[in-house]
Amino acid sequence: MAAPRATYRVQLQLRFDFAAAAELAIYLAELGVSHLYASPVTQAVPGSTHGYDVVDSTRPSEELGGEDGLAALHEALTAAGLGLVVDIVPNHRAAHPADREWWSLLRDGRDCPGGRFFDVDWDAPGANGRVVLPILGRPLETALADGSVALEDDAEFGLVIVVDDHVVPVAPGTAAPDDDPAAVLDRQHYRLGYWRDLADLVNYRRFFDITDLPAVRVEDPVVFDVQHALTARLLRDGVADGVRVDHVDGLRDPVTYLRRVRALGAHWLLVEKILGRDELLSDAFDADGTTGYEFAERVGGILIDPDGEEPLTELWTEIAQDSRSFDDVVAEARASVLDELVPDLDRVERAFAGAVGTHDDVRRSLAALLTTMEVYRTYIGAGEQAGPADRGRIDTAVTRASLAGGSRPGLAAIGEVLTGARRGLESDEARLRFQQLSTAVAAKGVEDTALYRYLRLTARNEVGGDPGRFAGTVEAFHAANERAAERHPLGLLALSTHDTKRSADVRARLAVLSEVQPQWRDFLARRMARLATAWNGVEPDHVAEYLVLQTAVGAWPIDEFRLGAYMRKAAREAKRRTSWRDPDEQYEAALDRVVASLLGDPAARADVEVFAALVLVPGRVNSLTQVVLQCAAPGVPDVYQGDELWNLTLVDPDNRAPLDPARSQSALGAVRAMETPPSAALIDPADPGLPKLWTFV
Repeated sequence: MAAPRATYRVQLQLRFDFAAAAELAIYLAELGVSHLYASPVTQAVPGSTHGYDVVDSTRPSEELGGEDGLAALHEALTAAGLGLVVDIVPNHRAAHPADREWWSLLRDGRDCPGGRFFDVDWDAPGANGRVVLPILGRPLETALADGSVALEDDAEFGLVIVVDDHVVPVAPGTAAPDDDPAAVLDRQHYRLGYWRDLADLVNYRRFFDITDLPAVRVEDPVVFDVQHALTARLLRDGVADGVRVDHVDGLRDPVTYLRRVRALGAHWLLVEKILGRDELLSDAFDADGTTGYEFAERVGGILIDPDGEEPLTELWTEIAQDSRSFDDVVAEARASVLDELVPDLDRVERAFAGAVGTHDDVRRSLAALLTTMEVYRTYIGAGEQAGPADRGRIDTAVTRASLAGGSRPGLAAIGEVLTGARRGLESDEARLRFQQLSTAVAAKGVEDTALYRYLRLTARNEVGGDPGRFAGTVEAFHAANERAAERHPLGLLALSTHDTKRSADVRARLAVLSEVQPQWRDFLARRMARLATAWNGVEPDHVAEYLVLQTAVGAWPIDEFRLGAYMRKAAREAKRRTSWRDPDEQYEAALDRVVASLLGDPAARADVEVFAALVLVPGRVNSLTQVVLQCAAPGVPDVYQGDELWNLTLVDPDNRAPLDPARSQSALGAVRAMETPPSAALIDPADPGLPKLWTFV
């Protein structure tokens, strides 16, 4: 394996496939990286823009170039002296006809290979031994009544049922082409219905609450082998040097899983793991480190002026009319997302009822614990007892849940199961299920909700970040680096990723707001006063206005389409006035008007431009500071595609647009021709990022 020096992350998709990545090889070698770090290379849903909706983990994606394309990529990387790190998705697959195991599960039922593959709760109330599919956008009865449900003979799949844009199989021998569709549906291994009617009855574990991404039982050795067939081959053949494991916390037993992946020949093994406040990567993990969210959080913290905390907290409190801490917002958000994870909580409750007996307060106690956990999960396997770190986290959660009104007897009994003090198969099952659910609650509650609600200074609102900790200290930064050098010297050091809410350069610019609070307050007063008319009968949302203005300044220049799309997603994630489940069209239309009034009015645009100019240069200096620290700190720097230049992108899909290699290569040529640093470019708004690229190379 080539010695890891730095990685360059690319987001593979139809418009940037294996061939496009191969063309980058020489550029990446000149940039100084040692490895291309690619998003999943396995076959995903046709047309996928990200690759995490895998349908076949045994072969490379045909849309990206297939076997020949991947071989050509390997050849190009090898010729340039580069290695390859592949991103793998062990936790879930896509509910799609192209997924053989999923299709088999629906067609053939519990005893088929797919029945072993997916984590289905066959005995769940209301399931009656069938897979509950809440995938329709309207009641099934309505679709049957208007003739939208049809039996069709498909050339590839045989007899199928088609409802609107959904296709599901028909079990062999249960129907003929001229049968009544309603009667046929009653004879299948699944129960099809409207998502609002069946959402709380879903009986298969999912990636969080995403119905189209069913979770797999990768803890089963047979399933593990299928799920890692291509990965094992790439490692064995020397095509891949390293592996990045997606969402490792979603697995039933991450510790055992990582040992199995290491045994495949993964010499360099990285995990996508979000660490909580002051949490360290578990010593039990056989991994070389994380993908580096915690490094981005540490670097961002020391760019913040601590003197800005009091004035910006006062400003946020005035605007939001809310003086709660970030921890309070997180607790509320965690509790709220349990409403979206009802089937998962039901399953955990039944597991605990078997372990501690049926108590009226088991569900309430579980909910209280899930709300008060300070980390994503603990790592206590079957038959094990908690180590000091996990025991401390469980004890703290039990104490906090008790203070929050949880049942002391119920919490005590559950705590004994979680720590491993109660032994037996039922206790193991309850604990393992709880650990998987706590991960989903944390991810949905923190990343997808609280980070969109608590907006004091959004430079801190990042995956793996801690908005409740306003600024970091240089002393803490150095201490963390010393730990990294000792524990995980090959862990990644990330600034931007495909999952970041804002690119590193946007956060670097927004950090400057901590230094210019008076000017920021004056700017807000001017602009928010002019936004009032845009609501036009809808109750104004000053929190949304505050986010609009922070985003416009941080990502300037930005057009109306990008800012509007971001605000709509952010509002739905926050779930305060609208949501993905229950979108409020009037409110969202008003948000569009707010964005239009800001960017469509010449005077307003000019005001934003003037303020953005105020933070442009110090923001770029912050960006260069981040790069220097990333290149100098213990670990392996990871550069997200295009991030070697100024990169002012927002959350996906904004940050997942195809890379423009010509822009990067042109800039590198310009930098190579320079004899002195391009310092003057720092003050040029049109500069593509030459000072940043100079710093990298």
